[in-house]
Amino acid sequence: MVQLQNHGEEPSGELPVSLMLNGIQKAVGGVSMDGGEKKTLSLSYLHAGKGWQLGQVSISDAETPFDNTLFFSYEIAERASVLQLAEKDMNPYVRAVFGMDSLIEYSEMNQSDVQYQNLRGFDLIILCGWGSIPGGLADGLSKALAEGSTLAIIPPAGNIDLRSYQSFLQAQGSGWYQAEDTTDSEIGAINYGNLLFKGVFSDNRNQQENIKLPVIKRHYKIEVPSGKVRDFPLVLRDGSPYVAGFLSGGGKIFLIGSSIQDESGNFHRHGIFVPSFFRMAFQRQIFTEISVNSGRREPFMLRSKVLQGDQMPKMILEGSKEAIIPVTQFSEGITKIFIENHIKRSGHYRLSAPGEDTLGYISVNYERAESDQRYLSKEDLEAFCDKNPSFKIIEASAGSIGKKVREGSSSGSDWKIFLFFSLIFLFFELLLQKTQKLR
Repeated sequence: MVQLQNHGEEPSGELPVSLMLNGIQKAVGGVSMDGGEKKTLSLSYLHAGKGWQLGQVSISDAETPFDNTLFFSYEIAERASVLQLAEKDMNPYVRAVFGMDSLIEYSEMNQSDVQYQNLRGFDLIILCGWGSIPGGLADGLSKALAEGSTLAIIPPAGNIDLRSYQSFLQAQGSGWYQAEDTTDSEIGAINYGNLLFKGVFSDNRNQQENIKLPVIKRHYKIEVPSGKVRDFPLVLRDGSPYVAGFLSGGGKIFLIGSSIQDESGNFHRHGIFVPSFFRMAFQRQIFTEISVNSGRREPFMLRSKVLQGDQMPKMILEGSKEAIIPVTQFSEGITKIFIENHIKRSGHYRLSAPGEDTLGYISVNYERAESDQRYLSKEDLEAFCDKNPSFKIIEASAGSIGKKVREGSSSGSDWKIFLFFSLIFLFFELLLQKTQKLR
């Protein structure tokens, strides 16, 4: 979906729009707009393969030869690996979400056959129904989180060692479970902008308000520490989180507020259950925005790879040897890259670090401010100058503009004043030198 805008006052006429992906034209379209009009154009295409996709959308407009290309990039993961790690019996609802999907490499392990040292290879680990978290499991999960895995915790109904959970979760910088609440409740709101649900539901506000949300019969309250990066995809009627997400190491932890059983409610039988868990499986592949503007102050978040120490990434413009070493910070398991004023040219920038081939791509576009060709009238400028005496309006032709500026500026005689004081200061300096010699 491409948004275009005619900043002029006249109709644009028919403008051809083309979509290139990895150097190959994938789609074409056309658009015409009245003065000041915005339009959204849909361009459909199929991918030829997996991995990083480098795209650009262009319009052909001879009269306005700037801001006519938009660069973007994103990654298509081959598959996501998901592990259901149950203390005893596997949860059939989790199996139903992942067990038959070709995009998911699904595995199951219980307490008797799990090898804790092998947990690091999974994109999503679903810890289901464990009464406590033993030391070996805690160590294995910590290492998996440090390397970017996502952990979703489904607690058991009732029989839970809250102290064991709290000890593990606090060490990961996460919230933790408190005592179970057996009062009937229901999910009160969906965070439609959250990554778990973004793009899943219709944008129609009336349809969103009419969604019947799950009933929760019993749940654990989730303690949320202050100052931690967190998000709440689902909240209960009282505003407390039912699903809470926390950054941990290079990965993320999702706490589910109740067990996935009929005795705890009908969350697992509701339509939001599938996207909730399915999107968790692809959190590791989520890089960040598909494009950014040059000069922006907000950092670019690099989630798919955690860099340490002196591993400073480079940004290399595709098709050139131009390389930039941006300001980089490491925090909460996230690599933050500050673009600011380092980038002078738009395009696809490949991120690389010592010992790494490609970390990812950042597609950078110029700010679109120059596209707006509207100007202030002479009356508006005069009103501005009346309020700001430092500014003057000079009317002149191109050939005489320099002369008019000199005539209208008091700086024409300033050089004489500066020369006079320079000579005085020079005289005193010579006088001081003579005095020093006489002493």
